[in-house]
Amino acid sequence: MAKQSLNILKAWYVTFAKPVQDQFWDWLDSFRHKDDKIVLDDLHQNLQDAIQAAAAGQNRPDKLDVFFNSSYLIPAGVYLLRAIAVVNKSGNSMTLRFGTTNGGDEVCELTILENGHSDVDVGIWFFEETEIYITGVEGHVEVYIDKK
Repeated sequence: MAKQSLNILKAWYVTFAKPVQDQFWDWLDSFRHKDDKIVLDDLHQNLQDAIQAAAAGQNRPDKLDVFFNSSYLIPAGVYLLRAIAVVNKSGNSMTLRFGTTNGGDEVCELTILENGHSDVDVGIWFFEETEIYITGVEGHVEVYIDKK
């Protein structure tokens, strides 16, 4: 019994073919059973890197303490802006706009009640250095930006 490539397996199981017992066993040996444990070395290198970074605490959202209109720089590279969360530390209700232009809301807009919080799934990809402007700030807010 041995692991076989997908092309070999497909060739054994075409219409009117009669795979023999050894071929059936090779088919079973070519796939992982859901009860088998997956070791880190069996994973794609990107997934290994992501797991190790998460274990080291490197995938935490960036936290910004914002007291007035501000901006956040997404560095050069390929990043997915996954989510933005805001905790309002002031006594003011406010509507914050996150945009790629000053005052714009191309990324999202959040309304936060006094001393409340809000979050939004964003799901926007950035492929080059991009400045995200945060406007509408009327007091202290904590902004959490989750990017990968």
